[in-house]
Amino acid sequence: MAAGASDTSSPTAELVQARNAAVAADRARTAFFAAISHDLRTPIHGVLAAVDQLRDQPTTEASAALIDTIELSTKELLDRLDELLLLAQPPDYANLHPVASRIPEVLTHALTAYARLFNDDRSSVQVQLDPSLEQEVLIQKAGFLRVVDALFAEFMLLPDPGRVRVAISLHGSALLVDVTGFAAPIASGGWALVEQAVTAVQGRIARIPEEARISLSIPATPTSANRHGHGERVLLVDDTAVIRNLGQAIVQSMGYEVDVADGGRAALAAVSECDYGLILMDVRMPDLDGLATVSRIRAGEAGAEAAELPIVALTAHAIAGAREEALMAGMDDFVTKPFSRQSLAPVLQRFLPAAATVAGPDDERAAPSSDSR
Repeated sequence: MAAGASDTSSPTAELVQARNAAVAADRARTAFFAAISHDLRTPIHGVLAAVDQLRDQPTTEASAALIDTIELSTKELLDRLDELLLLAQPPDYANLHPVASRIPEVLTHALTAYARLFNDDRSSVQVQLDPSLEQEVLIQKAGFLRVVDALFAEFMLLPDPGRVRVAISLHGSALLVDVTGFAAPIASGGWALVEQAVTAVQGRIARIPEEARISLSIPATPTSANRHGHGERVLLVDDTAVIRNLGQAIVQSMGYEVDVADGGRAALAAVSECDYGLILMDVRMPDLDGLATVSRIRAGEAGAEAAELPIVALTAHAIAGAREEALMAGMDDFVTKPFSRQSLAPVLQRFLPAAATVAGPDDERAAPSSDSR
C-alpha cells in the first residue's frame, strides 16, 4: 500500500519540481536583463540629461550642432538597446508580471470549469466577493489563476467537501482568500500544488485550526492611491552622483527645493528628519533598493505621516512589468530614465502644489525619454 502511494505521488512531485525549475529560470532571466537595462541605460541617461542642461547655456552655431549630434546619436543608441532587450524576452513574458485586473471578472471566467461545485443539489462551495474587489488592482494574473485552479481542483477531488465557504476580499496590498469548512489538508500532491502556486506569486498561507480556516494572502495593489504631497520640497534618491546632480538641477529649475540621498538607507533617514512633498526614487541601488525602501516607508519606518508620501519610481529599468512591480511595491508613478524637465514636469505638477516654475528657453523641445520612441 505504501509503495502504491509513493508511485501515485511521483508524477505530481516531478511536475512540481519541473515547475519550480521553470519559475527559477524565468526569474533569473528577468533579473539578468533588468540588470543589463539598468547598467547601460544609466550612463546613457547621464549623457542626455547633460545635453538637456547644455541647451540652456549660451552656445555658438557650431557647438549647438555638436550638441544635436550627441543627442541624436545617444537616443539612437537607446532605441537599439530597447530593441535588443525586447528581442531577448521570452515570448510568454507578459504572463509573468502584474497586470491591471478586476478580480470579479477574472473569477467569472476562471470558475466556469468548476461549475458542478456550485450547480448541483448540494452546492458544496459558496464563494463570497467583498465590495472592495470592485476597484481595479495590479496582480500577477496568471499566477493568481494558477492558485484558483489548484485550490478548486482540490475541492473537486474531495469525496465529500461538505459546506465550504470561500470569502475573497482586498486588504491594503493583499488579496485575501479565506477558506472555512475545509478540513486541514493532508500531505497530498493536490495540496502541494496549491502551496507551490501561492509561493510562486510571493503569497503566504496561514492556517487557523481553531476556526477551521485557511487564509491565502496574495500581493495585489489598487491602481489608484490618490496621494498628494504638501509643500515644494523634493527628495531625489539615486546611487549615481551624476544623476543626482543633473536631476537636482532639473527639478530646481522648475522652482522646487531639492535634497538628494545616495541610497535607500540614506533616504529613510532623510524622510525621518525632514518633511517632503514628493520622493523621486531610483529602483536599483546597492545598499537598499528602491522597492524595499518604499515598502519600509509605507510600513511606517520613516514615521506615520511619511507613510502616505507620494513616491515616484525614477529608474533605468525598461523591462516589461517593471512599472507594475514598482506600483505593487507602493510607488505612485513610474518615470523611465533618461528623464528631462519635460518628462518630470507633469509628475511634479500631479503630486505637488504649483511652484514658481523657472522655464528654460527650449522648454518645448522633445524630451530625451525612451517613452518618445
